Amino acid sequence: MYNKLNFKFTGFLYSYTYFNNLTKPVIGYIMKIKKLENSQPSVEKTGKVDSDKKIKDRKFLSLPKFGSFVVGKIEFPDLQGLTPFSPSAELMPIYKNQKDMKYAKARRNNLNFISAKKIQPKKRNWKKSVFNLAAAVVLGVVTGSLVGGWYKDYTESLMKIDYPESAEPYLDNTDSIVSKIQANGGSPLNYTLSENFAMASYKAAQADSFYFVGRGKVATIATQSVFSIRAFDGETYELTSQSVGMMTVAVCAVHKKGSGNVNLIKGKNVKAETADWTGENQKFTTEQFIDKNGSLPEMVSPYVVSSQTVLNNTDTIEETTLNDKKAYLFTLKIDPVLGAIRYHKQVMLTSGLTSKPKFDDISIKVYLDENWNFLRTEILEHYTVKYGIPAPCEGTLNTDYTFNEPVTLPYKPN
Repeated sequence: MYNKLNFKFTGFLYSYTYFNNLTKPVIGYIMKIKKLENSQPSVEKTGKVDSDKKIKDRKFLSLPKFGSFVVGKIEFPDLQGLTPFSPSAELMPIYKNQKDMKYAKARRNNLNFISAKKIQPKKRNWKKSVFNLAAAVVLGVVTGSLVGGWYKDYTESLMKIDYPESAEPYLDNTDSIVSKIQANGGSPLNYTLSENFAMASYKAAQADSFYFVGRGKVATIATQSVFSIRAFDGETYELTSQSVGMMTVAVCAVHKKGSGNVNLIKGKNVKAETADWTGENQKFTTEQFIDKNGSLPEMVSPYVVSSQTVLNNTDTIEETTLNDKKAYLFTLKIDPVLGAIRYHKQVMLTSGLTSKPKFDDISIKVYLDENWNFLRTEILEHYTVKYGIPAPCEGTLNTDYTFNEPVTLPYKPN
């Protein structure tokens, strides 16, 4: 009786569903089946199927992409052609309330699931796919803009530095210092660090000729070699700056004594300490060049060194020797903002930077002879530059000084 009913009803449901193009809701068939439920043998909610019932002999028909149902003891497999239960299969509870029906579970070698609800293959909704794609793109753009904007603001705040427009308010009266030392005599031991530096700078500016050679490096993402010459042959002042490493830069500033113009020449075939000064030649007025470089080529030091910028001005000076000659040694600790009012422009010019470097500390170790002539300076500075991202740098430059001797300029103007 059970098998006949199963076969007849299943055949009816198959035919009816197929020829109506699957337009009837599943729940309609469930309601029809429900009427037959009371006349069918029942199964305990959590019990096992009676092994005496030859369940394997049941006849099942697959429904074409329709879904699967479990009502009472009548099972309708889906299109996948699920196999009959084995005699030892366990059924999950079956509820008469169609809304509460859950999945029936059977085991035959592997697990097969028969849904107590309509199992309908998902159809691709191209409109939804387009919407999701558009939403993802918009979200990506918005998120990228927000994160990118935040990172830009963060790096700008990290690099933000306001250098005063002019160094004049922070300079000492050099003439007053020179007069004081000339009047009182003594040695560098008798004066402050800034006074000794001012006196040595004055002596260098008064020389008939000078030749300063600096060698160093900048350690950052990659190491850059640094080489510079500041020279005066009695007629023309020149300042060369070149660096080789991750990037190669070489420029030579030429200022003829008494002239109102400065030429800036780019080097070619740049090596660590050599270059051909045959590249582009730009002409500036002295005012324009000061605005671009911070100072003229004849300036002995690009730093602002004064009683207002030296942080350790009262430190003691020691006597020492350098190259078997008596020397006086002291170390200047310079304010990283006020001391770099001029110098930061030179760094931008010689490094090709488009944003200002931010200095953390600057120290200058100074060797003088007993007549306040520079013998040697050793500069150590820490600062941050922006090459797309902020990059910390450690720069060193050791410079040796020669005065009042014949000088061959790096570039000889016509």
